[in-house]
Amino acid sequence: MPASLRIFLLVLSIPAALAGYWATGQLLFATGLDSVGGGLLLVFLPLLGAGLCALPFLVPFFDHLAKQALADAPSRLPQEPEDNTDPPHVTRRRPPGA
Repeated sequence: MPASLRIFLLVLSIPAALAGYWATGQLLFATGLDSVGGGLLLVFLPLLGAGLCALPFLVPFFDHLAKQALADAPSRLPQEPEDNTDPPHVTRRRPPGA
């Protein structure tokens, strides 16, 4: 995915979040939850709706950042030697009577 498209989707996530916040708020007011006393619902449910609407636009940007960070990170595994010659196998003989 080109970088300009990732940036465009990142910018587009802001209006999508605003639309999700507004739509969830309107849905809560239409159902009458504002008069029931769901004060915390009126705060957190629109935020959840905004996050769910913005998430598909944010994923490509952060996915690219994570892949880039993984590619730049040094490997934690020990490096294999260049020549793949196996050391000679040492066989121990059992002492007599054992």
